[in-house]
Amino acid sequence: MTNPGPVGPGWGWVARPGPRPGGPRGPVSVLEAGLAGRGPQCSNIGPEAGPGKPGRDVLYSAPKMLYNRTTRPRRGAREKNRMANPVQTVIQHLSRAKAAFLKGETLRPLVSVAEALKIVVTTKLHSQDMAKIAGLLRENLQNLGRMEEVASRIPGPLAYQPGGERALLAQLVPVIKAIHADARREDTGAVRERKLKIDHAIIHGTNALQGGKVEEAQGYFREAVELYADEHAMFLIIADRLQAAGAFKESFEYLRGALGVNPDDRKACEMVVTASEQVANPDRGLTLLRKLSEKKGAGPHMHLALARLLALKKQWTQAEEHARAALLAREDLVDARKLLRRLEARAAKAAKAGPGLDSPVPSS
Repeated sequence: MTNPGPVGPGWGWVARPGPRPGGPRGPVSVLEAGLAGRGPQCSNIGPEAGPGKPGRDVLYSAPKMLYNRTTRPRRGAREKNRMANPVQTVIQHLSRAKAAFLKGETLRPLVSVAEALKIVVTTKLHSQDMAKIAGLLRENLQNLGRMEEVASRIPGPLAYQPGGERALLAQLVPVIKAIHADARREDTGAVRERKLKIDHAIIHGTNALQGGKVEEAQGYFREAVELYADEHAMFLIIADRLQAAGAFKESFEYLRGALGVNPDDRKACEMVVTASEQVANPDRGLTLLRKLSEKKGAGPHMHLALARLLALKKQWTQAEEHARAALLAREDLVDARKLLRRLEARAAKAAKAGPGLDSPVPSS
């Protein structure tokens, strides 16, 4: 790998593009295949920047604004483009940060939020423009606070107050440097070998499942989890294959790992509800989700999952509360709106019929 070059004041280092060992494009791994429909996946460490990016040898996939000085546009051109519409640029950075967090990435959300804060700090923005930015900034800071890599390095929650942008940026820059430094410590060859072992373990586990050997498959899957470093998608891949084989009880173990990375992952929350329905034990899913919500907070998809599980237990009032919370957090969540309508219709019917109405409400 070529020597790294600087990426700007206070930002640490990023590896320059260079030829990849073993040819322009190596074999597609199981983890890459599992992420095929979800866009590029950023890894803090690893020989690849993500699926569909041949010919690169980097320690992580860096955002465009953090390219090496030799490949970036001249400073004057960058500043001119950035200052043309700073509010739009800030919103774009924050939108990228949110999307990267939902994909399970670690470094990119931090860098994108920091880039947005840099513009806010160095540009005079009108109070009306800041009002547009503040909501998205607070949402991203809440997401960052849920990341273990951030929570372990910053005491207390990340909170935004008008005028505190410079202090927030000062908090984030050391975290970015520390995470990047951790990523560089692992040798590229060792990363490739470890990822290959994870792939083999998942493949062997899948083959065992196809042969009806659930216990043997569990052995292989747990071996993959022991090798886990930053392969966040691995948990959902394993849980999905277990549920496809009818091993719903066993899938809880890996859904816990997936929600530990992103507590509001839509697919993981839905799979918890499915597994709870299949094992006829809503309390199993409720316990898992409640513990995570107490520790990391609940987003719209977790609130929806809690509402469905509580409806399965016929705890209508609590189910309606969580359905409303899901819609309050995200107004366009169609499934939450449908469930809330069913719960409200049932409550209206119960009020007319009097005590004794106990008809079930579908969970989806």
